Amino acid sequence: MDEAWSEFRDRLRAEVAGMGERDTLVVSEPDPEPALVPDAPGRRWWQRRPKPRQETGRYVQFMRWDDGFGAECVSLAYRKMTEAQKQRLLSLGWSDPDAHPPRSGRSENHEMWFGLDEVDRLAQISTDSLRVLGEEPPDAQWTWRKDPPA
Repeated sequence: MDEAWSEFRDRLRAEVAGMGERDTLVVSEPDPEPALVPDAPGRRWWQRRPKPRQETGRYVQFMRWDDGFGAECVSLAYRKMTEAQKQRLLSLGWSDPDAHPPRSGRSENHEMWFGLDEVDRLAQISTDSLRVLGEEPPDAQWTWRKDPPA
């Protein structure tokens, strides 16, 4: 299983390194079946307003700016997790979305900033974060969506 996580990290590193300015990348596992998740949190995709509630799978997403990468990791707003999992994400360096209410203009996800020279660190922290949220490594069912600027 460690080999699968290493392969994921290496692919993520390569994908992020190849991003152009204002490109986005979202790496996500399939969402759980809605019927299995009553009272689940809302959808994602850099939103700040609530939408119909449905729990999401694990995901990380990135945007390349001229001087670095903005990164987000799924939070309690969109996925059930234990307090221990949340604390582990915070210990990896992610922001605490509960410390910044959405109305302040911040995301409901965990956020982090990486310099352009920190692609290796970004890939490692993102991989570690997904591993905190679930033991199974990403597989062929996961989606890798990379978009250039509109």
